[in-house]
Amino acid sequence: MSDRTPLLFMPGLLCDTALWGHQLATLTDVAEMTVADMTQDDSIDAMARRALGAAPDRFALCGLSMGGYAAQAVMRLAPERVIRLALLDTAPGPDTPERTVGRRDLMARAAAGDLDGVIDHHMTGFIAENRQDDGELTAIVRDSARNVGPEAYRRQQTAIINR
Repeated sequence: MSDRTPLLFMPGLLCDTALWGHQLATLTDVAEMTVADMTQDDSIDAMARRALGAAPDRFALCGLSMGGYAAQAVMRLAPERVIRLALLDTAPGPDTPERTVGRRDLMARAAAGDLDGVIDHHMTGFIAENRQDDGELTAIVRDSARNVGPEAYRRQQTAIINR
């Protein structure tokens, strides 16, 4: 039996395992880490259920942004399984109507083939202003977003809108 804590990361919008690369590389002595697949489902509860299905019986949970919405759903569905919780840059409630309109516009742009433009739009929200010129960081975020792709982006935005 390992002394390492099982730790489940739940990525945010347009993010995949690459986003957690530094944590996956440096926390191996204290945590058995997995990253939830947040690309397959179009509802926050479905994302939470998928993550719970792949998670060990008890685990620490870290949710970023959209992953935080799903982490909150995990806490609603199976709080007894979570031994620690970290919610990063997330919110408990729904979007404003204006934010929903903006999300739908971005979904349409991605569907029309402008995923790179959509990624450009999100970069200022994803990365702090003082890190926008960090080539390594921006490359990780851009590559992650391209890996997620427009179809999963549509599912993710749909889940966020309907939360």
